[in-house]
Amino acid sequence: GGYGHLLDEFKHFLQDNIGNLDKETTYQLIMNHGRMDVMLYYAELNSDYDRLISHHVQRREWTKALDVLAKTSDAELFYRHSPIMMQHTPLGTTNAWIKTSKTNPTLLDPRKLIPALVRYDSANNPPGHQANQAVRYLQHCIKNLGCSDPVIMKYLASLYAKQSDERL
Repeated sequence: GGYGHLLDEFKHFLQDNIGNLDKETTYQLIMNHGRMDVMLYYAELNSDYDRLISHHVQRREWTKALDVLAKTSDAELFYRHSPIMMQHTPLGTTNAWIKTSKTNPTLLDPRKLIPALVRYDSANNPPGHQANQAVRYLQHCIKNLGCSDPVIMKYLASLYAKQSDERL
């Protein structure tokens, strides 16, 4: 187990010296050696959620990306990563937004999530989940968060109209 021991030592080194290491240089060194596992570990140590989410999204690891997103209280990360997440994992993304709004009601501005809502495709709902996730989130904003933004109201009305057209 020589290699495993070295890896553990390196991880301890990163942990112990996190404040003394230049982030970008350290990432570069780790990536030059193709050590994705160490890069993820180092990103986790740094709470570098943007890098972690981007990594998982590139690999289409939607659940892992959502797990990282759930740890952050950085609204910009939600706005940046939600469009692709909403496209590929709408139920999980909507659940993450709703869960976040329950712990921090003012963190997310529903208006800034419209670019993600526009990317929603009900074909990507998991089996057995018929509900329109965009409608579900906007209803949550209005009923539970007291949102009265006219832009949100109009958008929800347009989704209702579109739904009734599709059912005819």
